[in-house]
Amino acid sequence: MNELALEPSADSVTVQVVNAVADETGRDPKALPPLHDVVDTDALETIVAREPTTSLIGGESDAVEVTIEYAGRVVTVSSTGEVDISEEAAASLRATPT
Repeated sequence: MNELALEPSADSVTVQVVNAVADETGRDPKALPPLHDVVDTDALETIVAREPTTSLIGGESDAVEVTIEYAGRVVTVSSTGEVDISEEAAASLRATPT
């Protein structure tokens, strides 16, 4: 599994995810399918741009993760700015609160 942190002042989340998957697969980013074919990229950008908050009761974070299958990889993007890329098949892919 490859883990990385998104850079807030760098390229868009979409570009960073595509580049990370390209690095992971050894492919040219331009050879990968458009990310918007598998996820609403505007929504993905919005999720990562929001600041997670911590509950006063129990101290749990309201961070959100989105997991998608993209270019033969399972990619999980968190609202905390973390990205995990794995070759494992996902049993169930959906946006879930963490």
